[in-house]
Amino acid sequence: MHGSVQKIRELSGAEEVSLFGQSQGGTLSAMYAALFPESIKNLVLLSAPTDFAPRNPEPLGMWSYMSSTSGAYFDPAIVPKFLGNLPTDLAAQVINMAASMRATAFGAAACGFGGRSGIYDAALGNIRELAERDVSLRSWLAASEWVDDAAPFPGETLRRWVKDFYQRNKLVKGEVELREHRVDLSNIECSVLNISGKWDYVVPPSQTKATTALARSTDKESVSLDAGHVGMFAGPGAEDLWPRMRNWLAPRSRPAREPARTLLKPPGDSGLGVSE
Repeated sequence: MHGSVQKIRELSGAEEVSLFGQSQGGTLSAMYAALFPESIKNLVLLSAPTDFAPRNPEPLGMWSYMSSTSGAYFDPAIVPKFLGNLPTDLAAQVINMAASMRATAFGAAACGFGGRSGIYDAALGNIRELAERDVSLRSWLAASEWVDDAAPFPGETLRRWVKDFYQRNKLVKGEVELREHRVDLSNIECSVLNISGKWDYVVPPSQTKATTALARSTDKESVSLDAGHVGMFAGPGAEDLWPRMRNWLAPRSRPAREPARTLLKPPGDSGLGVSE
């Protein structure tokens, strides 16, 4: 990330850039802004966790809260040891397998009560028809396909991520070190827009609040949208997200002053030319 930011600064001539990160990418963006505050003008975070074991973990965040005191619940070292990299569709395969088993059991039960399996088939047919005409359901299906269409996650990165962030909650404590530099979120000085989703069960809002609280920025804002983790930017919630981001970024992205205007006399021209 550092090489990319420096290259953008070099090519654009800008001293500062704006960073936008979603989910884990938002966590990394917040870390970068803390390590190189002089390079960042604006920081926009979308469902970006920084406190992985908050006091209010919410239902599906409970495992990370418990894991913060004990690694017995899950040892992430098994991933690089047995799988190497984490297959992208592993979670989807487990969920689909469970759903298939549940559907099979339901169908068998329906047949057992008078052989009326047609009720179950009719319900599936209604769901298919609903998917064809309902915008929200089509959006959900599209978002699910987007989630499954990714590269395998490096196993060693997963091990460190789960161990240091989820189980030990090092980031919010200021204990994460990268190349002998401690990541302290209170070093963030740029303008911050911290967005979370009220229905986000992947990254509960309680896991995102620490960034706004710790940043020393004088210009910082937290927003909670009526959306979920992916739906806020790839579903119906996007209608609220993108205009809000545009309106926030636009006034904060203008240069402090206009470029100097220099009067030049082109060769062979007795008049004056104006250039930027």
